[in-house]
Amino acid sequence: MKNKEKSVKSLPVVAIIGRPNVGKSALFNRLIGKRKALTCDYAGFSRDRNYATCLWGEEEFSIIDTGGWELNSKEQMWQLVQYQLELAINEADLILFMVDGKEGLNPKDKDLFNFIRKHGKETILVVNKIDSEKGEANACQFYQLSSELITISSIHGLNINTLLDKVCSLLSFSSSISSATSEELKIAIVGKPNVGKSSLVNALLGEKRVIVHSIPGTTRDSIDTVFNHGEKTFRLIDTAGIRKRKKTKEVYEKLSVLHAQKNIQRADLCLLVLESSSFSDQDVKIASMIDEGKSACVIVVNKKDLIKKGGEEKKTILRKIKEKLYFLDYSPVLFISAKNKAGLKKMLKTIEKVISEYNKDTKKKEVEKLVLSAYLNHLPHLTKGKRTKIYRAQQVKTSPPLFCVWIKGPLPKMAYRRYIKNVIRQKFNFTGSPLSLIFRKTK
Repeated sequence: MKNKEKSVKSLPVVAIIGRPNVGKSALFNRLIGKRKALTCDYAGFSRDRNYATCLWGEEEFSIIDTGGWELNSKEQMWQLVQYQLELAINEADLILFMVDGKEGLNPKDKDLFNFIRKHGKETILVVNKIDSEKGEANACQFYQLSSELITISSIHGLNINTLLDKVCSLLSFSSSISSATSEELKIAIVGKPNVGKSSLVNALLGEKRVIVHSIPGTTRDSIDTVFNHGEKTFRLIDTAGIRKRKKTKEVYEKLSVLHAQKNIQRADLCLLVLESSSFSDQDVKIASMIDEGKSACVIVVNKKDLIKKGGEEKKTILRKIKEKLYFLDYSPVLFISAKNKAGLKKMLKTIEKVISEYNKDTKKKEVEKLVLSAYLNHLPHLTKGKRTKIYRAQQVKTSPPLFCVWIKGPLPKMAYRRYIKNVIRQKFNFTGSPLSLIFRKTK
């Protein structure tokens, strides 16, 4: 397996709440020690809940980054953001209410702080962007909200230790959590904007975990969610829709696409979500990213409820996928409807099978016998009067599977390399897994 991580559901939960652009995502990244959440000088950039684990000393807790809150906004998108925030507040054991120390006390801060207090949750008032004596003086006005506050600079890391000490003093930790580990399989859900990626996450979880809207590009950051299925633990990564370069005009859109590409590389498996009615060259580009990232892959055609009955349209879609995505010919193709939750059970079974193949380790003797037999049945062509000789072969790595062939003489041509790779795949299958082959010269 690539990863062994602790399940965030067994940990105390801390939610970061505040108005747009007060620095919530910057604090989130600072607390977890890496740039997991995208940060951008653009109000309302974060929309969904973003989860991660924070370790301080011997204590560990789950931290939630949330979207900026605009109280009483009538825009549908802001109402969806507010719904996500209320879920975070209800889930949290402790709330970090964050305000902008440079801007000063805003009337909306008062309204939001009073709203949070109605939920009866333990709350720490965090005044961000305080990195000078003048800033400390500005922070005094926030005593109107609470008699206790902590001033920090999430960008420069000032007073973060004090904040973490305070957080840990208010949380209840279970002694059994630190020793409980579970293997997590990272599954990145990737595709163009508006093909139903977030709807698929919500359908699997049975709740509105991520915001779903008809506007392309609703998901901007990559959202992690832990999901248990039987004895398996999956970490679902809902990524931003990957648009064409010429259409990513805003800085935040470019950041979202780059982050989605990064998550393809860190995933064990990618679910490539296609829409039944709009297969395009952009789908091919996204598929090539998955192929380059060497993750396992399952191709999911969403909105099958829109496909006409009779089978001809489905056959046409399969033919297009086979022609355009020939380099992912090892990936199974499934038809689902995230909206109607159709085909999800089969998809989960396929994911488990593909992950098993991705981690499969073959026996050295079987591989060597197979490759030597293939070599004797079909010798490589001469290269400048010399012929490649194969001496032995074995699998040297899993996740993804990597095979090494030891040779003497010139390196075989590409066509012969494909021949050996196809022989290995035909014998050992590796459904949904990329298969790599390297040749090493031996004395």
